[in-house]
Amino acid sequence: LGINMDSKGSYANHIDNRINACRRSIFSLEPIGMAYPGLSTDVKSHLWRSIGAPTLLYGTDSIFLNKKQLSELSSTQGCIVKKVTGFSKRSHHTALLKALDVPSISDVIKKNTCNLMKRIMQTDTPTRELQARLLSRYILTGKCSKGTLISRISDMGLSLIDVCF
Repeated sequence: LGINMDSKGSYANHIDNRINACRRSIFSLEPIGMAYPGLSTDVKSHLWRSIGAPTLLYGTDSIFLNKKQLSELSSTQGCIVKKVTGFSKRSHHTALLKALDVPSISDVIKKNTCNLMKRIMQTDTPTRELQARLLSRYILTGKCSKGTLISRISDMGLSLIDVCF
């Protein structure tokens, strides 16, 4: 499905591939004005949200990311947005991203993970059966298997019932 996992169960290669693909996709838009000064900031922000972020975050809704990987993704987002808007690479990107209405990486991953679970539960597939069994086990015992969508959503502090249904 396009998600790379190494023999140790790490997704570091996948994250590196996503970062490289994101950089290529955004910087391939330089000829149309994505480089500074170029297009207006609103257009650049829209292009980031519609092309850059989805390319960067492909597959992250279904895998476990550690804090280092989340930080690397966030840093990549900040660096690319600063570069295309003409800000110094040493400037802080939190306020810039907020001003451009660009959501944080963790918020996007949270939203995408919830949407994935909701779509799984709406389709009659073996995956839904598996998720339903894991959900019922969680409801009955309070336990969930580490690394599952159920555990990820639970760790986010969200209501599994609200997300699934």
